[in-house]
Amino acid sequence: FFVGKRVFASTWPEDKYSFLADNLLPMVPSADMWKSQAISPSVSLMMNDENYLGLFAPLKDTQGQVLGNYAILRSVDKALAVQKNLQQTIIVIGIVGVAFALVMVLVISRRITEPLNSLVLGVQELAKGNLNVQVPVKTQDELAVLAQSFNRMIQGLQEKERVTNILGKYISPEVAKK
Repeated sequence: FFVGKRVFASTWPEDKYSFLADNLLPMVPSADMWKSQAISPSVSLMMNDENYLGLFAPLKDTQGQVLGNYAILRSVDKALAVQKNLQQTIIVIGIVGVAFALVMVLVISRRITEPLNSLVLGVQELAKGNLNVQVPVKTQDELAVLAQSFNRMIQGLQEKERVTNILGKYISPEVAKK
């Protein structure tokens, strides 16, 4: 509370009253303003390296005479500290979420590409004429069904090759291949 140029009461420590008065008195509205307004426009000020937002209002007696003024100050820095902390938390959560998503993408893509790569290698070996190739079946999904079918196809080709070789010993090779 201000009366004249002196601070009479504050939540600030008493040894800071003169500092408070020196910083706030230049911003206190004139007594004429209180005839038309009940509260001042907000003012920004810096005290102790901290930003404050302040409002002033008249301190009146029972007859409506202005005895002094009172100021309501709120530290903008302290108010925004919670928001800054929340922003940092959101950023950290976002980074962790993106990292988790990337790990999941890698795991899922590996689960898909590893069986496909095994199948491609098996097909390449078959194209070279290797009938002893087998594709490992590691999952229980569609790719496993495809790998099992490939392995059965290889077994069928091995069986055909074996029959052709046996028949080739007893009949002409052209007839055996048919």
